[in-house]
This record gives sequence, structure tokens and C-alpha cells, in this order.
Amino acid sequence: MSDRHPAVTVLTPTLDAERFLSPMLSSLAAQTLARGRFEHIVIDGGSKDGTLERIRRESPETRVIVAPKCTIYEAMNIGLAEARGESIGWLNADDLWEPDALSLVEEQLDRSPSADVVIGDYVMFEGRTKSLYRTSDRVLDAIREGRMARWFDIWVNPLSVFYRTRFLRELGGYDPSYRLVGDWDLWFRAAARAPRARVVHCGKSLGSFRIHPGSLTSGSRLDRLFEEKRRAMARWIDDERAPKGLRDCARRMFRHDTLSLAVVRARMHPSLASLRGALSLANEVRCAGPRLASDVASGSVMALAEVVQSLPGVGTLARAAWAATGGPSVSSNT
Repeated sequence: MSDRHPAVTVLTPTLDAERFLSPMLSSLAAQTLARGRFEHIVIDGGSKDGTLERIRRESPETRVIVAPKCTIYEAMNIGLAEARGESIGWLNADDLWEPDALSLVEEQLDRSPSADVVIGDYVMFEGRTKSLYRTSDRVLDAIREGRMARWFDIWVNPLSVFYRTRFLRELGGYDPSYRLVGDWDLWFRAAARAPRARVVHCGKSLGSFRIHPGSLTSGSRLDRLFEEKRRAMARWIDDERAPKGLRDCARRMFRHDTLSLAVVRARMHPSLASLRGALSLANEVRCAGPRLASDVASGSVMALAEVVQSLPGVGTLARAAWAATGGPSVSSNT
């Protein structure tokens, strides 16, 4: 590692995030990696609450860039342009890293100079319920080769992904045409890259991703999320330059998200209009290419499992049942 540059640049896009900031800033202050070995850049989209004041008060070392009305992926690209670190991590205002997260990343980058990406396991938590997702250093190969059983077989939450800065810039950063799934688009671009990206695993969980009513994965925004991800996957399905396995993987994700969208809409709008919409979505699933039966079967199970997990009173039990079949392990804090 160069002594002139930090090992890691931490990017945090914010917008009216004051209520979440203190735990996130504390998780950075608790890092075992020396503060001089990482930099923290906040890109704010024009907060009207006390976000900027709290950051400046609790973390004076943090660099703040104000970019009014920028979207989350525009903010990340602004941070990417300003980054001095040899790798880049994304820490949202409502998420947390383990104290040794950045030390583990620096260690892996030192040990593997040719690595493009460092990943770890991660936790998703909602209230007192925590789900541990285990990841694999073969995750990008699984996308490229079309080896997908469930969505978390081919996905690592951005909280637990650190890109070598030069690699992220070679990929072109984030596509600002997306509002919710630019990280999925980037992940598939990393998988499609030739020569293949090299991924190393740090061997531990790096942090925790919070689900709450205002987060992108909350029920109130799931329909928008699935709509946009279908658009992202459709791009890859139609891209004849992409590896065949990757296109197959995108096709399966398209079907999964189409089925999930139908279920979410049915919950939100239990009416004849919703039924007509479901039939329209079913036709899109049918037209998405070969392997219809197996993809619909597996996609239906995934869609129903994800929706059932969000239902009050049964979510914890559903998550535990899914974990028993090889999904994320689930625990509850008391």
C-alpha cells in the first residue's frame, strides 16, 4: 500500500438522515484501522434537517460534499471522482460496519494485489431479528456461468463489497439512470467483464444492513424496486455481447422479479385491476425465453418466501424455515 494514499475511501450518500447518523459514525470511529488509513466522504443531496451539522460535530474528519438534488448513484459517482483510497466501500447512513471491517479489507488487498473486489458475509436486521447471509468468492462466476438457485446465491449487499478503486473506475461507476438498482447493474457489469474480475473473501461478516420503513427494501417501495430491476435485467437479456450464462441468469432474475411484483401488487391492490396487471406480468414471464417451467417454479417459491417474510407475526418463523433450506441463518435479540 502507498503511504501517500489511504487504503480505503468510505462513501456515504445522505439526504435528511440525521436520525440514523450517530450509530453509523460510531461504527466508523470504532474501526481498528487507523483513521489515517481511511477517508470518509459524505455526499449530501440537500438535507433540510440537521444531517450536515451532526456530521461536522460528531466526525470533523469527514469530508462533506453538498450536491443538491443529486440521486444516490449520482452521489456515489461524485464520491468516486474524489476518492483517494486504493479501494472504495459504501456505507449508508443507516448501516453499520464491524470494528475490524476496514482492517480486514486492507489485509486482503495487501495479501492479494491482483484482487479487484473484496467481499464478506453480511447481516440484514429489522427490529430484533437478524439474518446472516453467507457469501462466496465465486459469486461473480456464478452470474457469468448462469449458476443461480436463489437471489442471494448471486448477490452481495453493497455494504459488504469493496471495489479496488481502479476497477470501479474501469467499470464506469454507477449508471445514474437508475434510482434503486444501480448497484445490481454495476454487479452484473462486474460479472460480465473480460478478463474475469478476481474476488477474494475476507472470511467474516463485515457489517449490518438495516431494514426500516424508509429503506429501499421496505414493503412500501418493493413494487418500484422490482419494476426497476426488471428493466435492468431486460437489458442483459437482450445484450448478445454478454456471456450466455449471464443472460440466462438475468432471465431468471427477470422472472423472479416479475412474480414478486405480481404478489406485491396483489397485496397492495386486491382488485380486478390488480388481476389484469398480474395477467399482463404473466405474459411477460412467458415471453422471457426458455426454461419457463423450472424458472416459474423456483421464482414462485422465492417470491412467496420473500413476501411472507415481511408479514407481521409470521416473518420470523418464515425466515427460520427458509434458513433451514439453506437460506440465511436467523436469530433474534431479546
